[in-house]
Amino acid sequence: MENKRKYSNNLVHFTHWTRNSMAVFFSLHKIIKIGVLVLNCSIILRSAEVSGQNLDTLIFSKDLELEEVEILGQAAPDVFDQQARTITIITSSEIESSPAGSIQEILEYAGSLDIRQRNTNGVQADIQLRGGTFDQVLVLLNGINISDPQTGHFNLNIPVELSSVERIEILHGSAARIYGANAYKGAINIVTKSKENSLKAGLHYGQHKQFHTNLSAGFSLKKLSGVLSLSSKTSNGFIDNTDYRIRNLYYQGEYDNRDLKIYWQTGLNGRAFGANDFYSPSFPDQFEENAAGFGSIGFSLKKSRTLDGQAYWRRHSDHFLLKRDDPDFYENYHLTQVYGIKLNSTFQTKFGETYYGLEGRREEILSTVLGNKLNRAVEIKNTDNAFYTNAYGRNNLGLFVQQKYLIGKAFFNAGFLLSGNADYENKFAFYPGIDVAYYFNDYSKFFFSLNRSLRLPTFTDMFYSDPSNQGNPDLYSEKLIAYEFGIQWNPWNLKNRFAIFHDKGMDVIDWVITDSSNVYHARNIGNTNSSGIEMNLEYNNPQFKKALQIKNLGLNYAFVDQNLSAQGLNSKYAGDYLRHKLIIYSFINLLPDLGLDIQLSYFSRNGAYTDVNVQTGESYNVYFRPYCLSDVKMKYHKGYFNFFIKAANLFNKNYTDVGSLIQPGRWVSMGVDFCK
Repeated sequence: MENKRKYSNNLVHFTHWTRNSMAVFFSLHKIIKIGVLVLNCSIILRSAEVSGQNLDTLIFSKDLELEEVEILGQAAPDVFDQQARTITIITSSEIESSPAGSIQEILEYAGSLDIRQRNTNGVQADIQLRGGTFDQVLVLLNGINISDPQTGHFNLNIPVELSSVERIEILHGSAARIYGANAYKGAINIVTKSKENSLKAGLHYGQHKQFHTNLSAGFSLKKLSGVLSLSSKTSNGFIDNTDYRIRNLYYQGEYDNRDLKIYWQTGLNGRAFGANDFYSPSFPDQFEENAAGFGSIGFSLKKSRTLDGQAYWRRHSDHFLLKRDDPDFYENYHLTQVYGIKLNSTFQTKFGETYYGLEGRREEILSTVLGNKLNRAVEIKNTDNAFYTNAYGRNNLGLFVQQKYLIGKAFFNAGFLLSGNADYENKFAFYPGIDVAYYFNDYSKFFFSLNRSLRLPTFTDMFYSDPSNQGNPDLYSEKLIAYEFGIQWNPWNLKNRFAIFHDKGMDVIDWVITDSSNVYHARNIGNTNSSGIEMNLEYNNPQFKKALQIKNLGLNYAFVDQNLSAQGLNSKYAGDYLRHKLIIYSFINLLPDLGLDIQLSYFSRNGAYTDVNVQTGESYNVYFRPYCLSDVKMKYHKGYFNFFIKAANLFNKNYTDVGSLIQPGRWVSMGVDFCK
């Protein structure tokens, strides 16, 4: 920024933009008053998969460019550091044009994420990153930690429909020093749409009696804004016992009075689904019901020293039947409650920007299986004489400190997490980290990071018990030291990123068979070393509105290699990771209002899974086979309406994502979306 003049109330005035990449640093947490802009400019929202660049870019007619930056401070400052880390941003325009029908499916197109779906359209999916397991990636909703302490299987049980998402931010690599325990391999922040006067509705229909509807309304006054959305998804399923029913209700509001902002959100999610082979190939008639409630409220005091605070609550219930029509054969109930409060402050000095904060989090569970035995059982509501017999709770405390500093062309961000939990081997533990970036010029840079993180055992790791599995309440927390080197080169309309990472995991938790009983026991099995590369190449055409032109063309590739210090273990998860992932994507304008989105994917997974011979009942191991998928969507825009037809798995490939669980073949759907 140039020609700056300071006003009161932290207001900065300037007359024109520059291409200086490091203007980002100087504009954090400041209110920007625009004095002069070039007339007749066009605003183009550009998708971004970046390593340290922020969200959407304003491209002006004379190629004057403002670096992507959130001008006003967010509820959780710097939800993802925008200078020296590998970050993937999925924008609203990418979401709208893609063939994805759920948050789970749009994440599958992103970078090196490994999304292992047990059914389609958002029924249930696990998130893995850089060779990690499904419990090692933290999930946030508008900056609030909503990860489930029972199991990572439920981390995406959130009350938000894909059409309500403004963007998704994915941080690759350790993030514990910012978000605390369990941001072990990375973090995902889902940001919902707000501050818009709008009415939106969607009606989608597809094969297997798929019927999806959504409705949302938003208002924005001078100081008060809010968005209410609701959605419903149903299908009879693509094979026997894969039917589903999903309901979402979500409200987000904000009061912004210049120096003080108050914001809140709340939602409900309910789902019931046939779980054919979800957890065991021996029982194809499994069934599951989940219900989740969530709420948070926060404030941001915008003075010379920014002060933010959030309080949040999450409730999740789970009812599982091993045989859908025979509850007496085997069933369990779980109810988790999470309460949290976080305070943080940011201020500027000649030494840069300082951020510090404190978070307290309480996690509890009532269960028929998980936890310690209760002296007195607790009746389960809306059941016929069922009781919770077990319970457990733990308190987590985190102190966060970060310091950012810019000198010349070099940027530094260093900090630490001091994590406290009385239930584990170290009452308090120190997890430091540093990120460094060096800008060669306005469009290229080198970055490096070194961070340490941890993951607490889930309640399932600690307590789950059945004839084939035995948890372990004496587990240690997992630890990780993560290294990353990368370079970014973004000349003209190109975006290029290449990163190398190495993760050293210690006291890694897995389920292993240790004797002749064939029972899996939860253990800290030793160390894992994961190394790999991530690459993104993308071309964006600013003149894409013309017919028969490519809007963008890109390629994502990720490779992971992993080794375990304890060899020869009969384990559930060690060695089961996505080794190669290749995504080729493009959006083509066929006509000015008719577009085609194409997603071509290649997956090659390391490891094997156990299958069962249905005739003899004998189990045997099967190695994962590589597979290719092709997803397409054609969209036509007319006035307030968008009409589309799409096909997932266009060429009807047979493949598995989780164990022996067969995934859907070709699935064609169509629909219309209204937006005013």
